[in-house]
Amino acid sequence: MERRERVSRSKQFLMLAVAALFDTAQIPFLVIGIIPFLCIFSTIISSLITLFAFLTFTLWFLLSGVRFFSGNNIVKRLTYFGLPMFFELLPLPFLDFLTDGFPFITMSVWATTSLVRREDKEYNEKNMRSAEPVS
Repeated sequence: MERRERVSRSKQFLMLAVAALFDTAQIPFLVIGIIPFLCIFSTIISSLITLFAFLTFTLWFLLSGVRFFSGNNIVKRLTYFGLPMFFELLPLPFLDFLTDGFPFITMSVWATTSLVRREDKEYNEKNMRSAEPVS
């Protein structure tokens, strides 16, 4: 059997760096959101950044062979990836600092990549044991 490594350490690092850039891109809109008349504008732009990040990482995971609706850890994968993105997308015009000030995107990507790496490690260990010759 072949070793399975859907998310390597370097890919995980790169994904976390991109997630941190998405979270950092929201900081100016967090500051703009303090101004009463601009808070709606900042909420819309911030939500668009989050939506683009969600689509980017969904595609990246799918291209890496990570399926969200198959395997043993469906609920964990959907919770780790989807729940933080949902909190980030909540349209709270005057409370935007609660969602945009917290790195939900980075946390989501870190939790999901760590789970996938752990799944691959368990898969590889299981297949190595079953591939050993029986004496």
